[in-house]
Amino acid sequence: MEKQKIVLLCTNLNGTGGTAKHIVQTYHFMDREKFTPSIVFASLSESTLLEFFYKHGCSKEDLYSVPSLSRSPWGQYFSLRKLWKKIQPDIIHSYFLHSDILSCLTGLKDIPRKRISSVEGQFIWDHVNGVGGFKNFCYKVANGMIRGKFFCTITVSKSLKEEVVQGGGVARRIEVVPVGIPLVSDQLLQTRSKDQEPVIVCLSRLSKDKGVDLFLQVAAILVKQAPRVRFKIAGNGEEEKTLQELCSNLGLDSHVEFLGWVENTTDCLNDADIFVMPSRREGCPLALIEAMMHKKAVVGFDVAGVNEVIIHEVNGYLVPAFDVNAMAGSIAQLIADPTQREKLENNARAHALAYYTIDREKELLEGIYSE
Repeated sequence: MEKQKIVLLCTNLNGTGGTAKHIVQTYHFMDREKFTPSIVFASLSESTLLEFFYKHGCSKEDLYSVPSLSRSPWGQYFSLRKLWKKIQPDIIHSYFLHSDILSCLTGLKDIPRKRISSVEGQFIWDHVNGVGGFKNFCYKVANGMIRGKFFCTITVSKSLKEEVVQGGGVARRIEVVPVGIPLVSDQLLQTRSKDQEPVIVCLSRLSKDKGVDLFLQVAAILVKQAPRVRFKIAGNGEEEKTLQELCSNLGLDSHVEFLGWVENTTDCLNDADIFVMPSRREGCPLALIEAMMHKKAVVGFDVAGVNEVIIHEVNGYLVPAFDVNAMAGSIAQLIADPTQREKLENNARAHALAYYTIDREKELLEGIYSE
């Protein structure tokens, strides 16, 4: 059987967050007897991305950087057309609408033989992420024009599948393939003593859509009820300074620790009693799934993405969207009831192992590639 050449394309990859990690993970888990993968990307921080790819074991021969759209729109277009002639890909697998558009615009006759699109975050952005009005309209028009050109559109959640359907255009096929995460062995898991002061952790990019400001409001309510409770926020982002100022204004400096970027999430999560997901919306909430894999009781708002992972009172607690008092109450209940917390911890890990492993994602994705 001849190997298929797969290009993983992202033309606006400006950080080393979830999408970059997922692309690397996909690159690595492909069966090299069936597929020859390469990564094509454009970024305003090219050197940072290349360092990231090298650090995570990507071969230099499989990495291709093209000019960013803001610096050279035509340069990006012609660079991609030139690359397709060189690589001769069987499949171009693009991430996000910007890359989808370029996948369609730069294709050559019979190259690629197949296009696949991945939707991993909010499909049509809104004002929370700085996009509204006319630009939002343009995204919908562009989606309507290109969606039918893809052999398959892959979304990481059911809510994103619905968003693609409502975003205009007729997709030939839409499949839900949740992101898989690495297994964490039982030997690496640690359970904190119930006699220790409770530690509540939020692992998140510090941006508006992640709702860390709501987490701080929850903390302000909880410290009045349980002065010994401590909070840790792991992550960085554009809202870091604003959130630190909010923390001080709420009088939480002695209760909240900003950890910054955390490389070893296992150590961070092992030091948690309860994990909180305060996002205003999610695609596939990887930090939440990681916490469940690490056998942690989890609490999240009942919003898109999160409510597909948490089953209320079975493997975690869902509280009404953005109700900080309800979230504080749920956390207080878990602090006071170690037996319920242990039940949720066990069920959370079992759920993550059943539905969110790399092996499961690999099986589903390679099945689509092979058709």
